[in-house]
Amino acid sequence: MDFSKDFLNEMQKNLENMKKEVLDKIESINLELGEQSEAKEEGDIVQEVVDRTLKANFAEREKSKLMKINQALGKMQNGTYGYCIDTEEPISEQRLRANPLALRTVEAQEDFESNR
Repeated sequence: MDFSKDFLNEMQKNLENMKKEVLDKIESINLELGEQSEAKEEGDIVQEVVDRTLKANFAEREKSKLMKINQALGKMQNGTYGYCIDTEEPISEQRLRANPLALRTVEAQEDFESNR
């Protein structure tokens, strides 16, 4: 089964929109992390450290997601987008619409998770 050009265009648009959202989030977090602290009391300083750590962790997750989006866009370019990395079978359009970053068919994903 080959994917239709319309479906691939839809997925590429979705991935590009996801990429823009992630880049905007990363930029926002980086701006927040760059702000100077006004905290003077110990409790405020501790809370700020916790907040900064959480934001940094969130930024790392977003950077990981950005890498996956870029990989998916690369697969789109080389014609391998939408095919399972384990079985090389096509991933269902329904699954890709729900998760444009899916790398495996449902069955292959279940096998992968049960073997972890």
